[in-house]
Amino acid sequence: MFTVPPGLNVAITYAGSTIAPVNAGSYAVVATVVDDNYKGVNTGTLVINYTLTVSKAGSGSGTVSVSPLAASYVSGTVVTLTATPVAGSGFDSWSGGASGSAASVKVTITGNTVVTATFTCYTLTVGTAGNGSVSVSPKAATYAKGTVVTLTATPASGSTFAGWSGDVSGSARTIPVTIIKNTSVTATFDVIPMYTLNVGTAGSGSGTFTKSPNAATYASGTVVTLTATPAAGSTFVGWSGDVSGSGKTIPVTITKNTSVTATFNLIPMYSLAIGTAGMGSGTVTRSPNAPHMPVAPW
Repeated sequence: MFTVPPGLNVAITYAGSTIAPVNAGSYAVVATVVDDNYKGVNTGTLVINYTLTVSKAGSGSGTVSVSPLAASYVSGTVVTLTATPVAGSGFDSWSGGASGSAASVKVTITGNTVVTATFTCYTLTVGTAGNGSVSVSPKAATYAKGTVVTLTATPASGSTFAGWSGDVSGSARTIPVTIIKNTSVTATFDVIPMYTLNVGTAGSGSGTFTKSPNAATYASGTVVTLTATPAAGSTFVGWSGDVSGSGKTIPVTITKNTSVTATFNLIPMYSLAIGTAGMGSGTVTRSPNAPHMPVAPW
């Protein structure tokens, strides 16, 4: 310590103690000259500040801003910490000298303080079983907690979407997924069953039929329209087999290999004999004039 004259012995106390403090705080310092020929006293204040240490933890990534930013702080200083996650991560919480889940927090410095900011991120794994694809929106390597991701399943030709399994469930092709953990989802696609439709004719008459749509096989659930057209001299009687009815046009829903018969019968023909009698004479005409007349088909 500098003295006048130089080299005098000086006794120093810190808040009454001769031991120099190492802990943060404010200490009254008294310097007293110890010499038989000289006397002198000087006073002052020793201030030891506190440190603020900020660290990061968790599976995610981000940054923490400190305001004001300093190497040490006077007791009572209020410091604002703000956590900013990177894309694909989210801020979770503060621990240590601060608490809560708000991205910004105020810390009052009253001692050496350690604060930890925890960032999290989660993965979404989507798989398929069967033939089809899944679109993911938004698509990212990782997601912040609470992110809503939309999954849309598109079956390949000849397949149908059966449903979702894993961490979500449902049969709708489009489904929202809220990410709160590492998430795994599977979209299942089934092969669409294909069935035949055989149509034949029967009966004493003749006729034709049409199928719409006309195909060799049909996917389960396909609705095929059958239309019967009797030939001249025939009448349509009805359908039999896997469907029934008397209407010439009938819908058939394909759920299995299906067999249908259209029955046509000949229209009965009868003769109409006309003669004359009595003492007079005359003629008779008939319309239509035919050797045989069909029975009305009703």
